[in-house]
Amino acid sequence: GTAQVTVNGQDAGTTDAVQCDSAGTLMIMKTGDPDDPEAPGISAMVASEDELVVREVGIRDLGGFTGSYNDGLGGEASVTMTGRTYDIQGTADGFATDNPSFRTTGNFQIKISC
Repeated sequence: GTAQVTVNGQDAGTTDAVQCDSAGTLMIMKTGDPDDPEAPGISAMVASEDELVVREVGIRDLGGFTGSYNDGLGGEASVTMTGRTYDIQGTADGFATDNPSFRTTGNFQIKISC
């Protein structure tokens, strides 16, 4: 699969390093080096019960931002699906990678196909 990520309006790149795993009604998607937990990338979990719902998103050092969204803990996220491509958009709480003591909110869009 492929993933294209935009953070705070900045193109954070496109990658073919995509892993997708399903567990029941959950689709778990990750990018980056699976052997390096510090490598830049994203993780996302989408539930597909009655409708698609974003459960969580993690952004690690992309577009100068590191942060996360968790369903029910503030922020917002939505997901649509076209074919096999998920389009996940929302806001994440986190920090500027070059200034980790400064908390900020980041906007993200992730287009990921499995």
